[in-house]
Amino acid sequence: MEVEPIADSPALIVEDALVIADLHLGIELEYRKKGVYVEKQSVRLAKDVANMAEEYGIRKVIVIGDIKHMIGCWESGINDVKAFYNVLSSRGISLHLIPGNHDGGLYANLRGKIYFLPPRGVVYKGVAMVHGHAWPSHQVMDADILIMGHLHPAIELRDGMGSIDVVPCWVRARVNADILTKYYEGGNDSMEVIIIPAFNPLIRGVCINTEDYHLGPLLSSGMIDVKDGDVHLLDGAYLGKVSNLRYGCNGR
Repeated sequence: MEVEPIADSPALIVEDALVIADLHLGIELEYRKKGVYVEKQSVRLAKDVANMAEEYGIRKVIVIGDIKHMIGCWESGINDVKAFYNVLSSRGISLHLIPGNHDGGLYANLRGKIYFLPPRGVVYKGVAMVHGHAWPSHQVMDADILIMGHLHPAIELRDGMGSIDVVPCWVRARVNADILTKYYEGGNDSMEVIIIPAFNPLIRGVCINTEDYHLGPLLSSGMIDVKDGDVHLLDGAYLGKVSNLRYGCNGR
């Protein structure tokens, strides 16, 4: 199996597929409700994804959940995903989706176009993938590598002048064997977990060094040991362990 993060991008390659997560297409509407006008991003993001796929000779894109933002079957959200799909399809790239908690209504409207994968995750070319909002299947938890979305990991950086910047990051962690066996008898207790940042730059993310990051069952149960996870920026720079970067939240 081959898992290759793409430099300076919240995306990685698994064999012959480009893997991304958390596009949250249509989040612009949330900004507009708050008085901030942001143009539609679906086509621009689709072109970015297609260009990246073509650069690496890839014809398959796997989205690990939350391709759209509005929860429920909103027509505007469905249309955002259709626009995204149309760009990829016009360039000969297939779109595969592991549904996340924001992806309701898509199957009824886009089946036959998007390839819908099980919401409890899949194992592709030996690599497990799951969104992270629900318990994965036993097959997923037997894999050597698990790629997960949902958290939108980011890191808050401060300089000596008090300036604050929030940037997306990768987290590479291990599972807690004792907790794993409580839920998945025979699960792989040496599994490596890669938490992928959100692909949409409009997503602020969860600052893993200042905020509570216990989202979804794998994190809230403590099964994934995020605290001991390694943090990398998109350019590959290694920042250290999550526990060493934490401040606020009582240092948890």
